[in-house]
Parts: sequence; structure tokens; C-alpha cells
Amino acid sequence: MKTSIYTGKERPGAVLSTILALCILFTMGCKKTLTDDLHQQETATIQSSANPPHPAYGGFTVISWNVTGTCGQFFVIYKGDTISKLCNSSDTLKKLTGTCDVGFICILSKNGRTITGSLHIPVGDAPAPVLTVVWDTTTVPPGGSKVVSWSGINTDSIVDGKGKNVGNPNSITLGPLTKDTTLIRKAVGAGGFDLKTIHIKVASKVFSDSTILLVGPLPLGPQKKWQLTKEEKREIQSTIWTEMQILPCEQDDTLKFFVDSVYQKMQGIALCIQGGPQLFDEGTWYFLSNFTQISFNGICTISILNETTFQIAYFLPFSNIYRRDTYTCYPASKK
Repeated sequence: MKTSIYTGKERPGAVLSTILALCILFTMGCKKTLTDDLHQQETATIQSSANPPHPAYGGFTVISWNVTGTCGQFFVIYKGDTISKLCNSSDTLKKLTGTCDVGFICILSKNGRTITGSLHIPVGDAPAPVLTVVWDTTTVPPGGSKVVSWSGINTDSIVDGKGKNVGNPNSITLGPLTKDTTLIRKAVGAGGFDLKTIHIKVASKVFSDSTILLVGPLPLGPQKKWQLTKEEKREIQSTIWTEMQILPCEQDDTLKFFVDSVYQKMQGIALCIQGGPQLFDEGTWYFLSNFTQISFNGICTISILNETTFQIAYFLPFSNIYRRDTYTCYPASKK
């Protein structure tokens, strides 16, 4: 094999060509190495924020993001969906429930590397359900009915004691009732539950089954009559009750309670008010919630002491005196 050795006698042009070719190859290699290094060094940063940073349950927040660097592709991910592909933008997240997490993905344009970021947004607790149940009394007479209504807020559903959905708002009519009844309503929501238990009591029979309730010497049913047996009074500034004399003209007066909520006070033959009408007072009456008291005309209250005795208590504003009258039930045969 022949080895060529430059002796200085060769043509200068050939030498220069060889040197130039070597320089071009060297430069191309250097440029490729530098470009590869720059590609490897390419990166990006992702900055993000939320306003408000701690939104209320069911509220909203505005998220913003900014990318420093060049992304060939960019994605904003929320609840598994892409909500934006813009590198520098914002979006509003609404009706937030529970903690929210947003992801950011940048695929670099030159080296294809993936840069990721995330935004954690804590959401406030869900408000507790509030259940409102409305009914007028907790006691009904035998065979009576009761309307109970309910409504709830911060509530997904309202259920009964067996878990059955009963609507919101809604109501129910219980009756005719012959025994005590319990009604359960439960409001359920993201913030927990609110439970209400309503007890409806069926009262014992008051007075009798008669269609007219009579107080006085007239019979209440075939076997009974009522007689005024005691009168008491006390002054407004005193707590001592003083027994009064029962006037003969009062003993044949009659106080009637009709089932249509009307009452009548009638004078007997012996008139206490000479020349006055026999019907000297009339108005309306109603049972109080516990069915052991009756109020009539909004002034007097009858307290049922037991099966054979009750009292009427009232205030005489013109004399500043409290008064109460006691009536006792006797067999009709007793004089």
C-alpha cells in the first residue's frame, strides 16, 4: 500500500480543498451537538391560582394559569375532561362540591418532554339539612285527625321511618285516630341529616259522648248533673284564695258547651240579674292542646281536675279580682 506524504510539492489548491472539507465536517458536527444539548435543556414552568382559594360548598372559583416556555401541546384537565388547551388563560369552576383538583400538562415543542402541574382547591363543608315540621297540637280527641306538614332546606330528600321518600315540601292527614301515633321524618343531604319524631296522643274522652256538654243543674247524659259547689276570689296583688258564698240564684244557672265550639251561659228561674235575659253570655270555646283544659271567649279557662270535677278560672278587670268556680258532677237522683 502506498502512503502519501505531503512534501510541499503538491498543488496548493488540493490542499486547501482538503482542509475546507475537514472544517465543514467539524462545524456540522459541532452544530449538531450544540442543538442536541439545547433540545435536552428545553423546559417550561406552569403557575396556577384560584380565586377565591377556598370557595364555599356549591359556590364557584376562577382558576388562572400561566406557562413560561414553549409547549407544543397544552391541556387543562378537570374531573377527567380537558377544559382548555390554551397555555395562558382562565376558567370558572361552578357548583363545587368536595375538594377539587385541576391538572396541567405541557408537551414541549422541541424535545417532546412532558411538564405537569396541579392545583388543589379545598371546598367548604356542605351545610347541614334543616327540617321543619308543623302541626298545631300533639293531642287529638278519639276519632280525630291531625294534619302534619314538613319542608327542608339543604336537603336532597325527606324520608319516613322506613326510608321511603315522602316529598319536600309535603303534608299528611293522620286519622281518624283511635290510638297514639308516632310520625318520623328525616331530611337527608350532603351535610348530614335532621331527624324529627312527632308523637300524636289520642286523648281520653272528655265529659261524655253527648252531643251537647251541659254544665249546671241540667243532666249531662241520663245519669249525671253538674252543680256549682265552690266559688273563690283573690285580689290581683294577692296569692291567697278566699272562698265566697254561693248565691241561690247562681245554683240553677247553666253553662252549655256545644260541639260546634259555641258556649252559652243561661240564667235559671232564680234570676241573679233581675229583668235580665236568660241568655246573658255567648261565645266560642276550644280545647287546649293537652285536652285537659278548655278556653272560652279567650278569657276563661276550664281546668278539668278529674272525671267529676272541673274549675273555671277568670279575671274580672273592672274589680281587679281573679275568680274561680268549681263544679262537681253528681248522679241525677241526688238533690
